[in-house]
Amino acid sequence: MERFDYLFLTLPFVAGTALASLCPEMAFAGALVCCFLLPAAFVLLLKKGQRSLAIPLLFLCGMLVCWTSQLLPIRREIPFAEQMLQALRNTIGSLPLEGEQSSNLLLALLSGQKDALPRDIRTNFTKSGAAHLLALSGLHLGIVAAFFKASLFFLGRSPAAKAARNCLVIAASGLYTMICGASPSLVRAFIFVLFHCLGELLPSRRCEPVPVLCYAACFQLAANPSVISSLSFQLSYAACMGIVLLFGRLKAFYPDEKGSIAAAVWTSISMSLSCQAFTAPLVWLRFGTLPKYFLLTNLLALPLCSLLVNMSIIALLLLPLPGLCGFMCRIVDRLALWLLQCLEIIAGM
Repeated sequence: MERFDYLFLTLPFVAGTALASLCPEMAFAGALVCCFLLPAAFVLLLKKGQRSLAIPLLFLCGMLVCWTSQLLPIRREIPFAEQMLQALRNTIGSLPLEGEQSSNLLLALLSGQKDALPRDIRTNFTKSGAAHLLALSGLHLGIVAAFFKASLFFLGRSPAAKAARNCLVIAASGLYTMICGASPSLVRAFIFVLFHCLGELLPSRRCEPVPVLCYAACFQLAANPSVISSLSFQLSYAACMGIVLLFGRLKAFYPDEKGSIAAAVWTSISMSLSCQAFTAPLVWLRFGTLPKYFLLTNLLALPLCSLLVNMSIIALLLLPLPGLCGFMCRIVDRLALWLLQCLEIIAGM
């Protein structure tokens, strides 16, 4: 397969599901074409040796399957997920936190429950351009997966330990995704974690970011075509496209000085600009506004949020040890206060 064949094969698939969300009344015509005309054309092309035309046609057929399935009811309920989510929220609520909003902030960052946060705090997140921190996404799952993988260091470095560690990371990430509702952004992040872990287990199979992004989109749309109309899905993939296509080029403008503060700051700026370049048009179309100080927000609030989530996970693990848990909760309280104060200042600028 040529280098960019995956784009040639997957873009029609994605385009078909986009058409389905705009023109669901065409589903019946799509079913006729999918069931009769396209398979016949596919067989005919293969018989004539036209593989370069037959393979895209097969994916076009898959696109129309996705199109026609737009009207099918999809069951999303997972019987045990709600109970486990409630158990997670109860555990977070049992932490001995003293901050006025610390517990509510952790509920939002770790379980997606934003209702407990006061309206003014949620407004500060939105105005400062940090609303994505409250929406469970690749950022949160990436932190959870990286933390869980690092905590399994005791397994060693043997091939068997490496395989066990990656399998456990996949299982933990999938469980967390299901517990938190399997939102489009979380599912996309889980597929990335899955491919990354499989790439480590199969070093001969390189997992390039652009193909993985295309495959993730196809998997999600095949499972639930209507998800393409979700703003979470659109923003998640737009941000990923910015990171995959633009981040490396922007980062390369700064001389490679590993470990320097200036290089770390430029890396963070490059990441923010890459995401905003692709998500800003969509945000403007949906809301008619853009955050003014998104660079400042990402430079200050994003590291604080990442550190807060990591410290919170440690505090949850130390819950059976009251002394250590209480010490860690004081750190969590301080980080939560700094994050909220930072966003309040930026939102008021």
